[in-house]
Amino acid sequence: MENLDPDKIRSSIDSLLKDNGPLRAIYDSAETVEQLVGLTRNLMQVVDSTQRDLADLRLMHESTLDHATNVENELEEKNARITELTQKLRKYLPDALYDQVMGGRLEAESPHQRKRLTILFSDIVGFTTLTDHLEPEMLSELLNSYLDAMAGLVNKWGGVIDKFIGDAVMVFFGDRDGANIQLETEKCVLMALEMQQQMSLLRQRWSENGLPGDLRMRIGINTGYCTLGNFGSEKRMDYTIIGGQVNAASRLEHLAPPGGILISGSTYLLVKDKLECLPRGSIALKGIHHEVDTYEVIRQHDVNSPCTYLDETEHGFQLRALHFDKTTASRIEREELRVACQRALQIIESLDADSLDSSAADEALDPATQLEQVREEGAP
Repeated sequence: MENLDPDKIRSSIDSLLKDNGPLRAIYDSAETVEQLVGLTRNLMQVVDSTQRDLADLRLMHESTLDHATNVENELEEKNARITELTQKLRKYLPDALYDQVMGGRLEAESPHQRKRLTILFSDIVGFTTLTDHLEPEMLSELLNSYLDAMAGLVNKWGGVIDKFIGDAVMVFFGDRDGANIQLETEKCVLMALEMQQQMSLLRQRWSENGLPGDLRMRIGINTGYCTLGNFGSEKRMDYTIIGGQVNAASRLEHLAPPGGILISGSTYLLVKDKLECLPRGSIALKGIHHEVDTYEVIRQHDVNSPCTYLDETEHGFQLRALHFDKTTASRIEREELRVACQRALQIIESLDADSLDSSAADEALDPATQLEQVREEGAP
């Protein structure tokens, strides 16, 4: 078969189409249809590709949502864990120090400061001996209830718990910027009075629970310049105060009478208008180059201060249960009991006075008026 030349064939078709209009129209339509088919085929390929891309995007979206949900759940768990840890951390740090640490205002490399502070030391008399005779569980219950009560008072009055040392508590006031040292010292000594009052309530509770109920606390307070800041090693720091004035407060606590509060002369000058104190003479303290005047705190000057042993009610008063031992009662306890008894007598005398005034008013009425009152009271 003779080979056909495509160009000749195309030329023959073109000549034929030129001579025959309908065939030309059919040919053109066929080309258009062929082009449309090609375009449709391309469009279907694009659609298929787009669908595949959408499926991939849908899969990525679902995967991203799953991942985001997992991340969100993980973040919630981490936040809950952080909150739990910060709450635990708060138990080991004073509120003021906790706020500085969490607020980013305190760095381990922060420079030390010299500040005038009021320092308080307290401990339970005879506690060391008690540890040899008391069961560990009972000892833990007693110590935890004591420290919990004391820590609550420190937070109430705005002090900073420096540390617990067994049964001993070390607290200082006045570290905040712009603090008024007189006001801070008054708060410290008033807190010490409330600590002794709280100790009376603790003794009653301990006695009811079968624990030793005759324990006494002694407190020493001093005011002076101390060095405040971070002390320790590279891996373990302690935010605390050091200096001779701190040691003086500790020694005053050891010299304080059981159930009493012994303050230095520098502290007394700041609180003498608020509190009644008795001079206890001058003593020599190690680390202090001069003798230190000492005073025993008795009570507030304010006669309207609350009574430890008496609760006033709308219709009278209620005396709290107490055990008074004249051989062990401190001056503070004796003074509080005296104030409570005086207040109770005042309430009773005021009731008697009201009764006398009422009787005198009745006697002043004429017989006719009295008879009329009796008739009204007896009327049905």
